[in-house]
Amino acid sequence: MSGVRSLVRCPVIKGYATPNSAPIYIDSDDNRLKFIPAGSGTTEVVIQETVNQTITPLVAFSLTAAQSGFDVFLGSTAGFAITLPAVAVGLRYRFTVRDNFITSNYTIITPALADIIQGGATVAGSDVPAADEDTISFVASAELKGDFCDVWSDGTSWFVNGRGTTAGSITFTQAG
Repeated sequence: MSGVRSLVRCPVIKGYATPNSAPIYIDSDDNRLKFIPAGSGTTEVVIQETVNQTITPLVAFSLTAAQSGFDVFLGSTAGFAITLPAVAVGLRYRFTVRDNFITSNYTIITPALADIIQGGATVAGSDVPAADEDTISFVASAELKGDFCDVWSDGTSWFVNGRGTTAGSITFTQAG
């Protein structure tokens, strides 16, 4: 059976790509299926993102690049800040309101409050633009279960697309 490969789960691929070989493995650090293209040496390419990974935070925290692809569910009575990682090509997250919160906003902020959020959301049927912003807010008492924002990076900016049900439920600002 020439050409048959087995998949391994490890933090680093065993061996390098050659003109005739393209190692395939599951990265044990981020559970992504990856391969190294033939002849490329050590450049990894993600074949499959992690599926159905979720975070339900209880306190302020910072996301990591290894959590790219995760769904972040917002659902405590009081919101808090969630910091995005530094921009890098291909990073993406989804933030979804799981339970209504009433005492304070959830905010998604860029590192060092860099004004690099672009895009917008449809809120109560109207477009709300984001241009050179540093904060996405899910506004307490205006948000509803199911409101969401997707964010992704091209290595220079964070792009956002979202939907809010009621007026003022999602806002974009420059805090810094």
